[in-house]
Amino acid sequence: MARRRNLTERQYLALAAVRAAERAETSLPQSRRAVRLLALDRVMRRPQLDDRLEVIIPAPLRLAWHGPDVQEVRAGVAADAVVIGKFDIRDSVRLRAAYADEGVTLAIQPPRPDSWSGIARAVEAHGIVDRHAPGLMPRLLGHGVVRDELPYLVEAWVDGHPLISAESLDEAASEILEAIGSIHRGYGVTRVPVGECWGGGLVHRWAETVEILSPDLATVATDMISRDHTLRCSRSHGDMVASNILRTGDGIVLVDWENASVAPIMRDAAKLHLYSATPEKTLRLIIEAMGEATPARAYTPREELALVHAQLLSLNSRRRAELEGHPRSDVYKEQARRQVVRMREALQLGA
Repeated sequence: MARRRNLTERQYLALAAVRAAERAETSLPQSRRAVRLLALDRVMRRPQLDDRLEVIIPAPLRLAWHGPDVQEVRAGVAADAVVIGKFDIRDSVRLRAAYADEGVTLAIQPPRPDSWSGIARAVEAHGIVDRHAPGLMPRLLGHGVVRDELPYLVEAWVDGHPLISAESLDEAASEILEAIGSIHRGYGVTRVPVGECWGGGLVHRWAETVEILSPDLATVATDMISRDHTLRCSRSHGDMVASNILRTGDGIVLVDWENASVAPIMRDAAKLHLYSATPEKTLRLIIEAMGEATPARAYTPREELALVHAQLLSLNSRRRAELEGHPRSDVYKEQARRQVVRMREALQLGA
């Protein structure tokens, strides 16, 4: 396996997990000898990396492979690149690895303390999406569990480019909405009271969130939540950010389904709205694609969208407190500010 010299604890654990998955999974190659890797921060890669694999490396690290911070290590793994996630789960690393010659990717993610498993959710999503929106996910090649109860998932490599800008996200918005609409139509849509949908947690968190809103938005949103009307729910991707949407020659492919679940149908649409460069246009597309007549004691499509923004905003408040002092804390502050603006837009409230 990997030699500990020159490796951080996270890097060592990641390489050990990759090695274990390669031994357990027939769709993955194995290395018969230790190979040379370059290590920097949370990335380990071959010195000569296939250009196609550059997309899995975080953008700030793609051109940073010369200098004193780059370490040379040797490890008995076949992977061409291993990228560790930004945050660990239960002191265990989560990661993605890529194999150029075999055209496959490996994801390893430990379950959370509450037994929530992102890998199990992604596997379940394959069974649904492959049936109702074929081609929208990478092809599933294998999955299982290795040392220390670490679930893994192997998928076919997708030759595509992530929609890294808000403008490219906007260009694909109609196509994305049509794709997730196909999933909703195939899987089915049910109406669920808002309190049941979020288990009552939204009401409690909202009391902590409302103080950052203007009085008019706070009043409208609080009244909307307290009504406890129904909103539409179906299968959701759960992390509809630009980096998880790939543009290929055949259309778009959505990756990273570890947050997939049954959720309000506006959950994915809200992320498109949140990160849009032209939010007014994106909002119009969302309402056109997902609007319908509203029955009694149900939220309108605009209210459904605003409620998802409110729920995400309520989570951000607690997340920012947990990340106080972390380099990404400012990112979440800006996201919360933008989320407030998007709530106003959805509810057609003036600035």
